[in-house]
Amino acid sequence: MTTPERFQVDLGGVVDLLGRSLYSSPRVYLRELIQNAADAVGARAEREPGFSGTVRIVPADVGDRVLSVTDDGIGLTAREARELLATVGRTSKRDLLDLPRSDRLGRFGVGLLSAFMIADEVEVRSRSLVDAAPCVWVGRSDGTFTVRELEGPEADQVPVGSTVLVRPRGDDRTLAETPVVLTAAGRFAEHLPVPVRVVLSDGSEEQVTVRAGFLGDVEERLAYGHELVGQAPLAAIPIDVPETGTRGTAYVLPFTPAPGATVAVKAHLGGMLVGTHVDGLLPDWAFFTALAVDSTGLTPTAAREALVDDDALVLTREAIGHTLRGWVEGLAVSDPMLLRVFAAVHGLALRRLALADPELAHVVIPHLVVPTTAGDVRLGDLIAEGTVRYAATVDEFRQAGPLARGVLVNAGHTYDEAMMRLLASLGLARVERVDVIELVDALRPAPPEDAEAAATLARRATAALDDREGVSVDVRLVPEGTLPAIFVQDASMLRAADRRRARDDGDALWARVLDAVEDAERRDGAGSPQARLVLDWSNPTVKALARLQDESVLTRAVGLLLVTALLAGHHPVEGRDRAQLTDALGELVALSVGLAGFGEMRPEDFA
Repeated sequence: MTTPERFQVDLGGVVDLLGRSLYSSPRVYLRELIQNAADAVGARAEREPGFSGTVRIVPADVGDRVLSVTDDGIGLTAREARELLATVGRTSKRDLLDLPRSDRLGRFGVGLLSAFMIADEVEVRSRSLVDAAPCVWVGRSDGTFTVRELEGPEADQVPVGSTVLVRPRGDDRTLAETPVVLTAAGRFAEHLPVPVRVVLSDGSEEQVTVRAGFLGDVEERLAYGHELVGQAPLAAIPIDVPETGTRGTAYVLPFTPAPGATVAVKAHLGGMLVGTHVDGLLPDWAFFTALAVDSTGLTPTAAREALVDDDALVLTREAIGHTLRGWVEGLAVSDPMLLRVFAAVHGLALRRLALADPELAHVVIPHLVVPTTAGDVRLGDLIAEGTVRYAATVDEFRQAGPLARGVLVNAGHTYDEAMMRLLASLGLARVERVDVIELVDALRPAPPEDAEAAATLARRATAALDDREGVSVDVRLVPEGTLPAIFVQDASMLRAADRRRARDDGDALWARVLDAVEDAERRDGAGSPQARLVLDWSNPTVKALARLQDESVLTRAVGLLLVTALLAGHHPVEGRDRAQLTDALGELVALSVGLAGFGEMRPEDFA
């Protein structure tokens, strides 16, 4: 009778640590057992070149309530089986979790412990390739284990290799049954070089391992990318980093990913899945790609569900970035049409790339599309004009658009103002930021014969708006003007308006912070905020205002023009503005009713 031995660790504590702090799910026990079996096959292949083994899994509902994982690998001797957990017992907790171990035996011991997350007893039957005597090791959740060599007929039944038998607890039995086993084995071991087969209830076997399409020919890579991305990718870019044994494919997404969306980055180590959204492999700017790779030189974390951010990972990330940059640069020569499509879909990513790589910027910038007063326009077409003019914010663009001559760029979106500065620094074009007040000042005045009337109207209208701090009225000729009035504010007034809205929505502390910002802006010499109500002298309504003699009517008319200009320019309107608009509409309806019923009115209605 074999005397039980005790683990040199608190087995319950270690298993609890594995289940609660290390592994994301108890079903990863199957990954660990498959990895152990594949390692054993690999070790035998090193001794017997050309050997091709297999891993065979029998789920618990097929194997009489026992899950088995069998390989025809190098196997274990009784001494090695004892060291299997003795090695773990001699390690500290830190060493235990610092995977991967350099030797397969040590790694096997830690992996086998994961089976105790679903079972109270685990058995290993094994025959070593280098020792004829097979053995059986049995571990129990009470912290004891036994090891014995087999003899006679019992030994004859054990071939070279190992079989791990797991007897799941009742509440964990589903984790060892066919549906979960098929799914988990297919997920984790999909691209292992060792065939992995699952035995089904009818005795047939389903192989869950398949060729890694991202390492195949062009058609295989594209087909894999379609499955990974959900659509046909714009391109499949081969990845090869010999220094870390990393190979695969980067797929250019055919759509713009939603903000904050996680991009598929599927990483394998020796064919075993690490994860489907692995951090650290792609450069930050490369969010226009999905990635699938396999590596033999990168290091997994203890849970083998992420990669250690070490020098090897940094080197790999930089190499992948270099490959992606080279692909973009090559498109300019090999496929300019694809580059245009790529720029239209991934303009934001290309902006980041251009800002990060000034040399590549010369290739990328001409193909970027920016919003302008003439619609979406390629920067290359604007550069050809020699001068690129832009408004720094969306609000400034809305104001400046109707006043600007020529094409004006809306640089109020992410990275666009930085792109304008980059254009200038690279010397690709002369770049000007427009100032809306300067645009107003540059407008042509009323013709000489109307100059006095226009000046008088400007003076009277400004007086009518004396309750509007910082607002003055200009009377000008607006090119291609369609509105009688345009309201514009300089950048400092736009910022002041934003602060005012934030102050109204915030608390007292936030209000004090905003006041401090405003004081600092004044001390920096920003000057008083300016706003202009520009009346278009070519508009009949404005000329009619100039002939008005009644100051009260003029005041109300100018106020109404201001409100309509605010609405047309997407400016926020205050309560008094809405009230003024409502009063004007009421008066218009009353006047219309009065005129329509004029013939039916009695004398006393005019009293």
